[in-house]
Amino acid sequence: MGIKSFDKDFLVHYKIDSFFSPEKKGGQKVVLFPVIEGVKQVMKIYESGKDERFDLEMNIYENFKGHPGLPIISKIDEYHGELIVFEEYIEGDTLADIISSYKGDADKIRKLLSGICDIMAPIWRCRYVHRDLKPENIMIRKDGSPVVLDFGIARDLDGATITATGIQPGTWKWASPEQYAGKKDMISYRTDFFSLGVIAYNLYYNTMPFGDTINAIDIKFKSGNESFSMDNSCPLKEYLRESMRFSVAQRPRLVEDLIALI
Repeated sequence: MGIKSFDKDFLVHYKIDSFFSPEKKGGQKVVLFPVIEGVKQVMKIYESGKDERFDLEMNIYENFKGHPGLPIISKIDEYHGELIVFEEYIEGDTLADIISSYKGDADKIRKLLSGICDIMAPIWRCRYVHRDLKPENIMIRKDGSPVVLDFGIARDLDGATITATGIQPGTWKWASPEQYAGKKDMISYRTDFFSLGVIAYNLYYNTMPFGDTINAIDIKFKSGNESFSMDNSCPLKEYLRESMRFSVAQRPRLVEDLIALI
């Protein structure tokens, strides 16, 4: 199979001039960064081929296309039996790379949270859950606006469960108690609310609220002790406290309720 070795036929077939960044591997896909006819693009190779997870991810992009907070899917193709998706390359930084620039800046964090909620609100209202919101999956454009990436383990609350409900590799820092416990019946858009609370805390304090290891966080969740270190003067304290409730039922009930706390 020619994809992994970038044989000449593969490069010519897709008119690839060069690669501007090293490849990345995550989950069931390999991500390449080719320059095609002078334009930077993202090329995702799905090793598992087309399945229900892939269909759900593409359906979300299709149903909500046109929103500047989601990348544009320009082409879906198959090459030598492997599925390839061409996606818009977002100029900017991943939030993970610029976390320190948000430290202590509540207004900047509020603006970012509002932007993310603007992207996710129509998706949540259609009963989709991202389930993997984390700084690595949020791009920040040059103008400061966010783009949400990678709906690869998203869940349709009205559909069958098609991926494991528990935490995924690289997700444990931002996962909710119900994800740690593997309680698939408790997964909802309020699972994403929790992850956004952890992200906001990390941005403001540049530390994690419930521990720095998967075991420490698991023990904290099982203890039921929701306490975390926070200054009384923190302008985000109400948002952090309510979005990071361990009980799903105690988190903001509606998307509008979450937005009102920002």
